[in-house]
Amino acid sequence: MHPRRAKARPSEEADGATGASEDALHGAAMLRLALELKKPGAASLDALVAEVARAMRLHEPAFRRFLAQQGELFTALATGRG
Repeated sequence: MHPRRAKARPSEEADGATGASEDALHGAAMLRLALELKKPGAASLDALVAEVARAMRLHEPAFRRFLAQQGELFTALATGRG
């Protein structure tokens, strides 16, 4: 008889790493967004969020949720108080 093999399942650590990796990408995108907002004649926040998400190949709704969760930090970065 052959022993039964367990089906491959992502470990909890792998799931955490994916989340951490996504947060790191969102953090980098947030910094890029803040730098773009500081440029003279910058586009609107909404347009820049869409542009940065597209350029960095991020899921835009997830990126917008991340920005909403990081509200105070993002405001400080965008206004130069960070």
